[in-house]
Amino acid sequence: MTAGNEAERLRSVLITRRSVRRGDVLVIGGRQMQVVEVVRTAYGARLGFKGGEWLWLTNRSELNGLRGPVPGAGGEL
Repeated sequence: MTAGNEAERLRSVLITRRSVRRGDVLVIGGRQMQVVEVVRTAYGARLGFKGGEWLWLTNRSELNGLRGPVPGAGGEL
């Protein structure tokens, strides 16, 4: 797969605590960050990124992100 083909398959989506999933890409502070872990709680969703950073999404959190193909069952993105 070439980088051009991969970019064509990404689409813009609204990310909330309920809609976020592994593999989503968020732009935070000018950096593209890929979600590698989602922990859902009664209060929101805790997102883990490749660089080790964490971000909490609450009921009122709404972010724009990119979504591509669903990650594989083995954890491959």
